[in-house]
Amino acid sequence: MSPTPHANSTFRTASRWAAISAVVIILTWCLVIGWWQSTQRVITTADTLAYLIALPLMLLLCVFVASKLHGTVKHSQPPSAGGATTTSPTEAEDVRPGTSTGSALPILATWAATCLAPDQEGFVEQLIAQRSRPNPDHTLTDTQGFPVLAGRALNLDTEAIDQNLRQLLAARKADPDNEHWRDSLTRALALLESLLNQVLTDWPLPGSAAENASVPSGMAPILRGSSGLTAPDGDFLQLHVILLVPTDFPAPERLLAEEFVAQRLALLSCPGERTFNVITAMDDTSALAAADEFRRTSLHDTVPRALLLLACDSRLCPTVIEDLENQQKLFDSARPDGLMVGEAAFGALFSNQKALQMTGIEAACALTPVFRTQRPHSADAPARPSCQALQQTVGAALEASGIASAQLGAVACDADHRASRTLESIAVMSAHTPQLDAIRHRLATNEACGHLGTTSVPALLVAGVTRCADAGHPVLLFNVSHDLDRAAAVLIPAAARITRGETDLPHVA
Repeated sequence: MSPTPHANSTFRTASRWAAISAVVIILTWCLVIGWWQSTQRVITTADTLAYLIALPLMLLLCVFVASKLHGTVKHSQPPSAGGATTTSPTEAEDVRPGTSTGSALPILATWAATCLAPDQEGFVEQLIAQRSRPNPDHTLTDTQGFPVLAGRALNLDTEAIDQNLRQLLAARKADPDNEHWRDSLTRALALLESLLNQVLTDWPLPGSAAENASVPSGMAPILRGSSGLTAPDGDFLQLHVILLVPTDFPAPERLLAEEFVAQRLALLSCPGERTFNVITAMDDTSALAAADEFRRTSLHDTVPRALLLLACDSRLCPTVIEDLENQQKLFDSARPDGLMVGEAAFGALFSNQKALQMTGIEAACALTPVFRTQRPHSADAPARPSCQALQQTVGAALEASGIASAQLGAVACDADHRASRTLESIAVMSAHTPQLDAIRHRLATNEACGHLGTTSVPALLVAGVTRCADAGHPVLLFNVSHDLDRAAAVLIPAAARITRGETDLPHVA
């Protein structure tokens, strides 16, 4: 019989205090004996008892009291410190579950370009099949010469991207020969190029024949047949574009990525105001935070507004591999909890209610309020398997959505092969979705694609939207890839009725 969690916890506590005691005693003895030798002191029995026995015991008592006081202060903090809270005062309305019931953000479409498939349908099909994993990549090797495990997207035209970047540099009168960029930039932009081709094909504006002729085909349009985002009274769509790029992109690479995307988005037939922001992210909840900010500020605005969220990243780069090795974060036989690298690009189009009415189409699904929090301890720290913070966040998201947990048909998360992430996601599913199989009904994006970095959270969003739209049942979203940040939300089908505790959807068996 395996030991109980309580027995394991007791053993860890006893081991920790035994180690602390040994360290304190040895250090005290070394300092005292060194002091005696330097002063040539005549040692008496009283000195031995006082300095070698009483002093270490007093120091241990002080350490014990300090640890207890620290634990008392931490547990006396209000629940918001470790529970389902947001990270800024402007998000205080989402702290109390149920306050935003019915305020779900329509999602018009999503797109994906990954190692699993060139579009989101194939991406989710591979996730459901659960037969794809990172493989040895003979193009990239570690310091010992062994191939690293990676999720590589095949047939990327990086030469065309290199040529385009040189043209961008020449346009601002910079010498391309003096500029150097990493493989991570060209591969990420090559994936984003494939994604933007899908966006241009599926965009819900009519566009001109010249524009449509320049857009590559090959993917069935999602939003064709809409009347376009122009209203009879002359109102035009206000489009906000957010591009998520890796935090390790230096400033010149970020600028090139911004210019590259701005050049492609100029082809969008979208009369009206446009804004464009570039945000750096890595495994964190920036994507869901941006969507929730748009929901809060624009959902019921009388001005038609839309948010195009784009994200790209590639960890398949010699420089990135070297950095991960130096940080002791790359997967190998000695580090089973290291990262297997991946690459992908994702996009999602959100709209407020006014813009949705103008399109004349039905949204793919809707995103309920997002709840964010931070773990009290890093998930990468040893003996820190707690999932309490995420459980509270998921519970708050479910209550605010008005969806009964029994209605959920799937879970989308960014768990990978690391035991801490897998156990955290399974524990949360066991607590909130006992009707679902923690393996079969869990779409684990990083497990199939490898570490997606900046695109980890956008990946689970796109996977959840596609599954929700195809299967017609609500999908729970949460992230576990980041060491501290946690977020949760619920996706509901467009035709679902948001009421407290029940929907018009059948219960999941």
